[in-house]
Amino acid sequence: MSYPQTSFTDLLGDLAAMAGLRIADLGDEQELLVRYLNAATKWAWRDYMEVFAHPATVTSDELTVTDGVLTRDQLEESDWASLWSADPRLSREARRYRPTVDGDGWHLGTSITTVYAFWRLALPKFTGVEVVPATDYEAGDRVWDADDSGHVYRCKVTGALGSELSDATKWERVTLPEVFLNAVLHYARYLWLQAKALPKNAESHLSLAVDALESEMGRVIDDTGLAPVWLQLNYR
Repeated sequence: MSYPQTSFTDLLGDLAAMAGLRIADLGDEQELLVRYLNAATKWAWRDYMEVFAHPATVTSDELTVTDGVLTRDQLEESDWASLWSADPRLSREARRYRPTVDGDGWHLGTSITTVYAFWRLALPKFTGVEVVPATDYEAGDRVWDADDSGHVYRCKVTGALGSELSDATKWERVTLPEVFLNAVLHYARYLWLQAKALPKNAESHLSLAVDALESEMGRVIDDTGLAPVWLQLNYR
């Protein structure tokens, strides 16, 4: 399933609007709001999801296991993976593997040569640093295309120019799935008000953030209150 995505400009603009501001009015406050948006995204993407991974944060594919190891590169440095003998959505006989995990990757044993893998995508991280077209960037750098697409991009290869954002071999777009939009905005607003020593105002936004995320989680679980087994973080 494909999930609609939100650009960083829209995300930042919506958060500013909660305080009756525009992005152009933020000044030095913008750096703080970027920090709060990143913290709120982490909360919704990972920290609050203690039982299962939301499908909007997960991708899947059949992968080759070499010498019994599924490498971290294959799973895009993911913090969590669910590995199966076949796609459990299509086969009732699919079984989930119990690999050991270390710095090299997921160790499955040399008898296993392929797996069907689900893994959590990298946590989106935003920046308010605007791109400079003529600048060479290092792999891992993030820039904001504020004047054009409104998106943040992460540099994939050292030496990529800021003018090459449309080149998918050099830059990766960083977005937030719309299903998390309300939760992230309200949690970021909660952090913002907490920092301004307005806890009473902040608490209502925390409640709204939790309600928004719980509502989205409710779309994933079944009548027994469980998420699909391939999304469960501690499935046994």
